[in-house]
Amino acid sequence: MGGARPFQGRNSEAIFDAILHQIPPPICELNPAISQSVSRVIHRSLAKQPRHRYASALEFADHLQRALRGELIAALDPSRIQPRIQRAIRAFEQGNYQMATDILSDLEAAGHIDPALKPLRSQIDQALQRNNMRDLLNRAQMGIEEEEYILALQKAEAALKIEPTHEEAIRLRDLIQTKIAERDQNI
Repeated sequence: MGGARPFQGRNSEAIFDAILHQIPPPICELNPAISQSVSRVIHRSLAKQPRHRYASALEFADHLQRALRGELIAALDPSRIQPRIQRAIRAFEQGNYQMATDILSDLEAAGHIDPALKPLRSQIDQALQRNNMRDLLNRAQMGIEEEEYILALQKAEAALKIEPTHEEAIRLRDLIQTKIAERDQNI
């Protein structure tokens, strides 16, 4: 699977932004022939924050050689991050999405790879999106109640950008447009 790009984007600016701000997928996801151990070493070397990367080329080379030999590398032992993953799961289950996000982001930024990280990230992102939708719809409803129809319409349209087929957002948008048309006829 040679030539797979870790970052995608609609243009070079979007790709550059992704390189600067997104965590690359583990190399073993791009090429399954690469072991988890080697992938962990490479992933750590690509960490966004320097404090999470190797302190020297010598340390990186040592870990890479040990990974290639299949030796355990204590600093990259997946069992070491399990307590933090469990804290992130617990925070998510308690509805503390910010704490869950913070823990997960720190683990990802440090270059950790664990099968639990990706689904947990997806669950957190979905919960945050639901909260964002709920907030936008509530703000649209409040805008209607206050007869701030343009502001309400902006919130309904923002919700529809997130989820174009969301029934309540469509209903609110249509109601707001009707209210605006009625107001304009009475002017």
